[in-house]
Amino acid sequence: MSVSIDSSTPVTWAKNVVPRLATFVFNFVQLGLAIAYARNQRPEAIFLLVAFELGILIDCFWRGGNMRVWSTVGTVAALILLIDARPVTGASFMVSAMAVATFSLALKKIRTAADALGTVKKRWRAAGYLAAGLFAWQYAAPLMVTVWLILMLSPVQLRDHGLPEQFRLDRVRLRAYIVVMFHHVHYFVYAYFLVFLFLREWNVGAIWSGPLFYIGWLGYYVFCDATRHQRALVAGGHVIAGMAVLAMYWARALPMYLLLWAVTGLGGGTIVLLRELAGADNAAIYERFKTWEAFGHVVGVGCFAALVWWDMPRLTFVVGAFAAAVCALGAAVGGSASALPERAMREDISRGSR
Repeated sequence: MSVSIDSSTPVTWAKNVVPRLATFVFNFVQLGLAIAYARNQRPEAIFLLVAFELGILIDCFWRGGNMRVWSTVGTVAALILLIDARPVTGASFMVSAMAVATFSLALKKIRTAADALGTVKKRWRAAGYLAAGLFAWQYAAPLMVTVWLILMLSPVQLRDHGLPEQFRLDRVRLRAYIVVMFHHVHYFVYAYFLVFLFLREWNVGAIWSGPLFYIGWLGYYVFCDATRHQRALVAGGHVIAGMAVLAMYWARALPMYLLLWAVTGLGGGTIVLLRELAGADNAAIYERFKTWEAFGHVVGVGCFAALVWWDMPRLTFVVGAFAAAVCALGAAVGGSASALPERAMREDISRGSR
């Protein structure tokens, strides 16, 4: 059972506000966690990013509840994090980690049910990233409460869409699933380390970290309407992205990092072309791709957190380059049976899709 705001209701403002606000809060918190804990230099807290991505993965396997229920759950989690805003190791940290995972899970479900896709997702994701330097639970919690109030006070219509097909390997498309997973490993293993470099090595103000981080996203929109030479572009693009990430290992100047960061976005953005040339939408295939993406999120951020914990953060660039090479190889071989439905790829299969 999922929930959608009924488009026939006179409360059209709620239908417009919920997907936008939920998308903003989701990305504001996601990048804000990295910025806040880089600023505070608390390496153990980087594991909260792993918890955030675990919440997204859990959503792929647990489809119960509705927007009102999940907005309540997300609000409670946000209020817990507001009270326990400075997690430490031990029981307090575990409570915070579980609250972060629950918060991301709840917001992901609200965004899915509210159809936060396309232009809405692109614009409000950008807004969340650009504002992430201001992140604090003192801001995120009231925003979550606002989402909850809107859903509680607005008429909603329950619609039974049924559960997606149970997750399975789907060997016909397994190579493509793995390619998409490694794309997300490639991105998530090093992207947040750049935030640490912005704040620690170059003393960039936290408020500028979001705009600098968004530079790496701009290249992703170049390929939205491309329709030819998909496999060649995906393979070549990830070779370029991998080389740029590897070059970051030796780079030291901020302008060079920003140039290479932009190149990774342009190269990695080719992942949106990995789709079936004549494919029809298939909800089960779409859901399986989203699940493999979520695996990539967790593996990538998990590797990043481990390397930060072991005080070897620069190796994230090496791991990111390796993952990009695997993605390029996987895209270069095989036939079109591995591809994605066109609408699904255009709307959601892109860097860090959540």
